[in-house]
Amino acid sequence: MVQRYIRIRAEIKKVEAVEELIPTGAKHRKIIDLFEHLKKFESICLRLQRDDTDMAEVRVMFDDLIAEYVVMEEHLKATAKIVHRAAFETGAVKVINGSLLASAEAFVLKPFEVTQTAGKKRKERDEDYASQLLRSGGQEAQADIGHEAVHASSEDDTANI
Repeated sequence: MVQRYIRIRAEIKKVEAVEELIPTGAKHRKIIDLFEHLKKFESICLRLQRDDTDMAEVRVMFDDLIAEYVVMEEHLKATAKIVHRAAFETGAVKVINGSLLASAEAFVLKPFEVTQTAGKKRKERDEDYASQLLRSGGQEAQADIGHEAVHASSEDDTANI
């Protein structure tokens, strides 16, 4: 509804019957600012509903929300009241990211440990930009993209020879 208002505001101002109901300039700017925040939250909410979203991605998104909206820290931090075992959550994120576990994390994750059968190797998955961004928290993806652009341009140069 807000998006529709923003889109048709200029046309609404031409209608005398509703002219006095239209938010003034300052209120309109406030609506625009709030709408930008709402779009961020909607994006995160939609990503959280996807079947392929894992705990590491959730932690990256929640940490970003905490950084931007400090008031949400109490509800979204890894040790929030709703988290049954913080060691489990942080341990699961570390396993997904391939990091080393602390002893408390290893202990709570021990029942979920899977032994690998001999001869089977885990298949490396191809990573797109979004996956790299979520995996690195944003830093490595930028470096990889810059490296790929330089590498691609040097391949183009050699192809022209």
